[in-house]
Amino acid sequence: MIVELSEFFNNPSLIDFGFIKIQYYAVTWVLSAVLIFQYLKTHPIILGLGLSEEQTNDIVFLYGLIFGAMIGGRVGYMFFYGLDQLIDDPLWLFRVWEGGLSFHGGLLGVITSVYLLSRSWEVQFFEVLDFIAPSVPVGLGTVRI
Repeated sequence: MIVELSEFFNNPSLIDFGFIKIQYYAVTWVLSAVLIFQYLKTHPIILGLGLSEEQTNDIVFLYGLIFGAMIGGRVGYMFFYGLDQLIDDPLWLFRVWEGGLSFHGGLLGVITSVYLLSRSWEVQFFEVLDFIAPSVPVGLGTVRI
C-alpha cells in the first residue's frame, strides 16, 4: 500500500470512525507529554527541589500541558491572530475543533501557570523553570513532527 504525501497532509486523521476522529496532532501532543514526564521524573533537579512523582505529574500534565500549552496557546492564538473574530464572537475562543494554537501563547501560558504553581507550592519559580526547560525541545519536536 502506497500513501501519497498529499493524501497524508490533506487527511490529518489517524483513525476516522465517522463522528469519532483521532488526529495525528492530538497523538503527538499526548506522546510529547508522556516523553516529557518520563524524562522529568528521573531528572536530577527533581531531587534538589524535593518534588514527588505526583508533583512532577501535575507540572507536566495539568500545569504545563493543559493550563499552559493548550489554554495559553489557544488564548494566545486568538489574541495574536484572531482578535477580530474574538471581538465579533467571544465564543470563538471555545471552538477548538476549528484549530488555532500559538507558540507565543503557549509559552506565556506555561510561564504563568508555573509561576502560580511555584507560589502555591512555595518553591522557587526559576528553579522550577530550570527543571522543566530541558524538556521543552522534546515537546516541541514531537508535536512538530
